[in-house]
Amino acid sequence: MEGEEPKKKNFFLRHLFDFVLLVVLSLGTASFFVVRAVQDSTSIPESGLSATVLFEGKQMEIVGEDGKNRNPIDLNSVHAYEEIVIQGRRTTLTIGLKHNAIGVVHSGCPGQECVHVGWVESPNQPIVCAYNGIYIDVKGSSSGDIIIG
Repeated sequence: MEGEEPKKKNFFLRHLFDFVLLVVLSLGTASFFVVRAVQDSTSIPESGLSATVLFEGKQMEIVGEDGKNRNPIDLNSVHAYEEIVIQGRRTTLTIGLKHNAIGVVHSGCPGQECVHVGWVESPNQPIVCAYNGIYIDVKGSSSGDIIIG
């Protein structure tokens, strides 16, 4: 019996803690992604979006069909696509409006950065046309201003 080697534990028993830790971390990560996917699919879309059009830092007057100033523009109340043409510092801009979205669809500026921004559908994402001195500030309702994630 003196020459006998002690029995070695098999691989699984030697690394039991490592396997348990791996399983716990894998389940935690998977559950995080499942919860995020469920939250994203059941989230209520942002409402109460409005956009304020500024020319060289001052709010522009945008007259609606009723003759009243529409600036800030209530994007939640827009139900059909419409366009507004405004005069910038050097050229005109065409602003497109649709339900809870705004974008510059045409501009005479050389870089077209304002057009390339595309449709803005979330608060706190401005559209800027520096060439024409136009700044479009998109804001959400007080509950929509907090973005988590």
